[in-house]
Amino acid sequence: MLILLGINVSLNGCNTARELWNEAERLAFGWTNRTETSSEIGDAAGQETREGRNPAGSESGEGEEQQSGPWDELTFDPVFRPYYEMLDENEQSVYRQAYYHVQEGISEFGPCRDIKGGELDRIISALYNDSPELFWLEADYEYRHRAGQVTGVVLHYNDLAQDIEYSRLRFEEAAETILKEAREQKTPQEKERYVHDTLLNQVTYDENAVYNQNAYSALVLGTSVCAGYARAFQYLMTQMEIPCYYCVGTAVSLEAPVAGAADRKTDEETMPENTLPEGSRPGAEEPFLTVEDHAWNIICLDGFYYNVDPTWNDTLLSDHELIYYGYYNRSDEEFLTDHTRSERSQDLPPCTGGPSSFEELYGIPAELGVLEAMGLTQEDVIDSLDSYYARCRELLVENGAGDCRISLLVSGDAVMKEILDAVDDGDYEEGYLVEVVRELGLNGFRFSLNLMAEQLNGEYYLVTQETTLR
Repeated sequence: MLILLGINVSLNGCNTARELWNEAERLAFGWTNRTETSSEIGDAAGQETREGRNPAGSESGEGEEQQSGPWDELTFDPVFRPYYEMLDENEQSVYRQAYYHVQEGISEFGPCRDIKGGELDRIISALYNDSPELFWLEADYEYRHRAGQVTGVVLHYNDLAQDIEYSRLRFEEAAETILKEAREQKTPQEKERYVHDTLLNQVTYDENAVYNQNAYSALVLGTSVCAGYARAFQYLMTQMEIPCYYCVGTAVSLEAPVAGAADRKTDEETMPENTLPEGSRPGAEEPFLTVEDHAWNIICLDGFYYNVDPTWNDTLLSDHELIYYGYYNRSDEEFLTDHTRSERSQDLPPCTGGPSSFEELYGIPAELGVLEAMGLTQEDVIDSLDSYYARCRELLVENGAGDCRISLLVSGDAVMKEILDAVDDGDYEEGYLVEVVRELGLNGFRFSLNLMAEQLNGEYYLVTQETTLR
């Protein structure tokens, strides 16, 4: 969650600044639809829209259970396909059959084992969650049944299936541009970070992105939602034989009031007015909680499991070529305060933390990972109004007269509010500006200040301050 806060100040002299078939037709032939109800994630668990009926005489698709085929030759490593491992032997057989049909672009088949609708539901869900490479497979599907047994399945594909070979080529080429350099990294941890950071730098969050429930949207088109981010990250890591799973559930966001901005200009004749909108800064209004369907990843590094949420790490910091790491390699204890697993994702391995947490790897808390790219240390975090004044004074004197861009990390809502109040009310002049002018030996001057504060997940703000001193 990021909140944008903006203030512009100008001074002169020393003055203050987001098809199913026809349902009746389907019901007449004993079909049941399974369709994904979430517009945000591609959890294939689906939801039965109406009970199907199988009238006498509808025999199509029967007699195919226990059949064998080329799918029997497929083998899957449970380390990389945890949802497959959660299925029983019959379900795994149909899983392999479905995988084969998707790979061949065949949408309709009769199950090779005797299964019921609930079992089929688990199979398709497992296939969908394990297989980011099957980016043309949609979450919704249909099945035909008789006496409770599934006799026919129709998988749904998106438009990318119209030319699967071409779509695969584009997908693999896009992935390889990242994997080529990632494979050069020495350790699994370095590979993970390279993929994570590169993915976030190349993908933009967009609820209206096409194909946004699969990895193609993120890797090829560069826009997606959480499902696309998580499937892309899953695909890239597994291509380097690092176990990485697709996890679904809900996430709780603490939403704060919409930010505002104020232009503040002063001269000798006109005194400033406080035009910063109410609710635009910390403490102005009460925040509120929202709960949404969400998708993220669980990764295994050296036998330890961690939560990673590429989507929530892709913040507006990317506008500054910076990466947020607050949801990178976190334990369940840390992560599940605002993320809750659902469906079969609850049976994925627990994340207990370990030596590949961000703090263990880099020596600073994950929320402060941005400091590394900023060239700062934990000691540089602004934790009071006085430390803000001191840092501005130091950097402005060092810069001298002219344009100056300052990036600061502020800790705490209260401190951020103090800083905004000081800028809004002009108290920053005595706080640091007067001394800067004195130390630079300026007799007369013109000063302008543009401050933008971006709230990170947690109680930290990235403050970008642009000033001009003439």
